[in-house]
Amino acid sequence: MGEEETRTLWCLVHGDPDPFEVTVVLGSVNIISLKEAIWFKRKNDLHDVDASRLVLWKMNGLELLEPEASLAYRIESRGDIATFATKLTSSQEVSTLFPKRPLIKNRVHIIVELPSTTPFTRFVHFNFLFSISNAYLAAARICFLSLIVDGPLYFLLSTSASRKRPYWSSAEDEDREAKRKYTALHSATLPSEHSLHKLWALARNLGETLFETRPVQRDESPTKTELPSNCMVLNGGDWIKNLLPVSRFTDVLIRDEYNKALRAVIDWCLNRKRVTTDMQPAPWRNLFLDVPAGHVSKQSAFVLLGNPGIGKTVFLYVLLVLRLHARLPTIFQSEKTHVYYFDDKGVFDMTPEFITTHFRFKFDQSTWCLIDSNPNLSTVPVFIQNLGLFIVQAASPRPHRFEWTKKAVAPVTRYFMEPWTLSELLVGRVLQVTPCSEAHIKYFSNLYGTSARSVYTNAEDPSDYLANLQDQLTSITYEKVDNLVKQSSALDLSDPISHQIVSISPGLSRNLFEASIPTRHIYEQLRNSLPDKRLEVIARLYEIYVRVPKTRSNAGYILEDAVSDVFPLGGEWCLVSMVRSKHKGPKCTHWKTPTDSTATQYLHLGHLGRHIAIDINKNPDKTKYNRLETILFLSLSTSLTLKDGFYLPSSPSQATFDGFIYESASKTATVFQVTTSKKHSVSEEGIKWLQGLGVKKFRYIAVTTPDTPFDLPFPNEWSARSELIPEKYILAVESLPKYAGQTNMYMATKQLE
Repeated sequence: MGEEETRTLWCLVHGDPDPFEVTVVLGSVNIISLKEAIWFKRKNDLHDVDASRLVLWKMNGLELLEPEASLAYRIESRGDIATFATKLTSSQEVSTLFPKRPLIKNRVHIIVELPSTTPFTRFVHFNFLFSISNAYLAAARICFLSLIVDGPLYFLLSTSASRKRPYWSSAEDEDREAKRKYTALHSATLPSEHSLHKLWALARNLGETLFETRPVQRDESPTKTELPSNCMVLNGGDWIKNLLPVSRFTDVLIRDEYNKALRAVIDWCLNRKRVTTDMQPAPWRNLFLDVPAGHVSKQSAFVLLGNPGIGKTVFLYVLLVLRLHARLPTIFQSEKTHVYYFDDKGVFDMTPEFITTHFRFKFDQSTWCLIDSNPNLSTVPVFIQNLGLFIVQAASPRPHRFEWTKKAVAPVTRYFMEPWTLSELLVGRVLQVTPCSEAHIKYFSNLYGTSARSVYTNAEDPSDYLANLQDQLTSITYEKVDNLVKQSSALDLSDPISHQIVSISPGLSRNLFEASIPTRHIYEQLRNSLPDKRLEVIARLYEIYVRVPKTRSNAGYILEDAVSDVFPLGGEWCLVSMVRSKHKGPKCTHWKTPTDSTATQYLHLGHLGRHIAIDINKNPDKTKYNRLETILFLSLSTSLTLKDGFYLPSSPSQATFDGFIYESASKTATVFQVTTSKKHSVSEEGIKWLQGLGVKKFRYIAVTTPDTPFDLPFPNEWSARSELIPEKYILAVESLPKYAGQTNMYMATKQLE
């Protein structure tokens, strides 16, 4: 019998630092046979895996085995395996793939990808020679495979979905590996005088003292904003500078939002999955103390999202301290080149290559990875993903930062953070390196929004912030606004101007979001930067924002302009009556959008000498309407004497209505209130104010965007007095006129189905 022709192929399990040889005898050896050969080579580890489920890839380019210590890291750094290797099919022949003996013997030929359900790593030390005679193979009707192993072989199989803790074949091997682990770690250990080591020691032994309740400090000339008497604070120190060198704060204010996010991430890790809705308020405490020892999550990751400066990174600090107090192993990374690892032995400053080549499989599987995505670390690194550990990522709304989640082998959830409130900004001001006054904070946040970073950086002198905003708006066009709306609806705030004029907040649930303009002032800056006449600008902006569900909340400012600029011109609009909810609450009765077909009615303004009329008849398209007299009012002014006319607030920020029409003959006020948000309420104070001015009867018209769920609570005492507000309507605006005289044509709305 002549010598059989063979091929010796170097194989590497994807993510495994140790390559191995497989020698096959050619003939009719296809990929199925090659999979069986690989399975036989490592059958002690793959006894629960069918050989047919292995996925084989042929390397497209050259990847040398040496230096072997960095092989796995070099492979992983290439990214997606499909970009540097070709997936092999079962019918392909080894002789076709490798027609000649590979000349380069120290290169990787085959990458082996394990199924995601493969049990986690085990070290196996074995020395064997496997050979089968041709006669036996013929009888068994299988291909002849010769697997040759020279000397003892150590190898490690892994999968990114792994969750079991590694074990070794003998106590001697386990002891040797444990020593090797901490010998490798020794050079990465932070000294005891390092601030992160001090944090580690303090949190483990006196963790609760890092959090303290402090009295809220008011300004010498405080604003009228009500604040709590106390607040919870995480004591800072030099450790904050190590984690975030550009930090502008000394201590961390524990927002109510952090308490909600903490409970959400714990629930997700423990597979309770209650992260879509907020839970009832609860006292602040370390929930990690309730997590079972060694708990390994079945979930893959929890991605924290929100605008820059909202406090995502700071929340990672809070998680770190809480986990250190509970003595749970934790990884923290915010830079490409450094990874901090906290465990029972101390704090270690590692590099990605060190982890990949020396330490990848030595992490306890209950370890959490806290990853702060930023310009220096744009996403969760591949080597972190391949550790198979639970990941908490803090990311700004840029798709490339969380693109990795699409390929995660276990469930991932997104959690959108609520923006800061004015009261939180006022409470947290004294924790900044350079505190500013309450008045400055209130003024800035009213104009530009409540991003903590922007407020604390610019509130004292907002001139640079305003100049930058105006520079960005100098070249604004309708096309750019349209692109910005499309990008923000796709959770992409990569445009430089987007951070100033787009605010991301939770939608109907915490894993959904809405994109809105932060303040009316910013909307007005945007509106006034566009070149057309005011009515046309309003109409075109409304058309852009209303077509995308995630940005419809922005239309609220535009509809406020419609009430003040368009309605007084006169015209006709469709509206429908609200329906009463079947469930009556203890204080309020809810009125909602009708779910079935409801008769359309028509609102007529300035027709036939009447300010307002509502009936079931539609006027001809060319009907003429008269302009209504407009009267400005100060909110809650007791000196106002009512007369027939269209009343508008002297400032859009007044806390009553967006406008009302008064009819002296019947002493009736028709109130217009714009609402595009998921939550709204009737201005009880405003109704009582008008009653004090002599109003006896009300109509209530909610002005909103199309296809917007609507739920408006009215106090039960008003429902008992049906004559007070007997008529309640919804006016869903489809479009706005671009110039006076188009009102009848363009303001018509579709009947609700």
